Amino acid sequence: MSEANFNYTLETAGLVHSFGDGSPVLDDVSLAVEAGSIYGFLGPNGAGKTTTLRLILGLLKRQQGTITIFGKALESHRIETLRRIGSMIESPSIYSHLTARENLALLQKIYECPRSRIGEVLELVGLADTGKKKAGQFSLGMKQRLAIAIALLADPQLLILDEPTNGLDPNGIIEVRELLRELNRERGITILVSSHLLSEIDRLVSHVGIINRGRMLFQGTLDELKVQQQRSTHVQLETSDTAVTLTVLGRGGIEAQLEDGKFVLPAMERHEIAKLNRDLVAAGVEVYEIGVVRSDLERIFIDMVSD
Repeated sequence: MSEANFNYTLETAGLVHSFGDGSPVLDDVSLAVEAGSIYGFLGPNGAGKTTTLRLILGLLKRQQGTITIFGKALESHRIETLRRIGSMIESPSIYSHLTARENLALLQKIYECPRSRIGEVLELVGLADTGKKKAGQFSLGMKQRLAIAIALLADPQLLILDEPTNGLDPNGIIEVRELLRELNRERGITILVSSHLLSEIDRLVSHVGIINRGRMLFQGTLDELKVQQQRSTHVQLETSDTAVTLTVLGRGGIEAQLEDGKFVLPAMERHEIAKLNRDLVAAGVEVYEIGVVRSDLERIFIDMVSD
């Protein structure tokens, strides 16, 4: 892999990983996270998302494959690379008996960043007015925002978040989503966010990678995934007479499959559906149901990981 491809903040190629007993976790995982994007890394629990993220962050020893971040191999530029990354993997590390500011003050010394950065990130995540309130008294949404503040403390160019909306109520999910949008839009931070629910982040991401059982099933823009949604669109038809319906469809050159007593037809324009309906009625067939069926993105995701 070239070390001069600045179109991508993060690339992996051919990542393979196994547990100590030899059971495979990852099989040829290749990610391409474009600079300035919000990349949704999707898959069911146990698909290999967290293992991939831990490898990217150097928390697991790489067994096979390459990891390139900011155009440089992680293996030979580990320290300088990790200084430019903020992350939240699994449960956030927060001291419950300390305030938000006190939590950040401890890490500010470790990260050797300006003290003024504490107030900046608290403002960014909407926790500037929490005062003396202890983190243990925070709601789940506030705790997640504090964890993101910790990840932002060193002013990273890449933010890696593992299931940041886990356990949140709908309002908490919206809060985190809007925060990440703002960080990406206003600060230009590239964000890699993992989730097992496409429905949670399909309004957030620009790019998507779908993984299941350690293998990549899809990678591309959200628009490209929506093309698959359009391809899965079909017309469903139920009539009173299967034989005559097949004759009418044949005359119109319309391919059809019979599933559970209903015809499944390719996607059609509205005027084509109207004409088919008229032709069937003219042939003496009663039309019980005719209409367009669209698979939403969540259905496509479920179908991919269920194969």
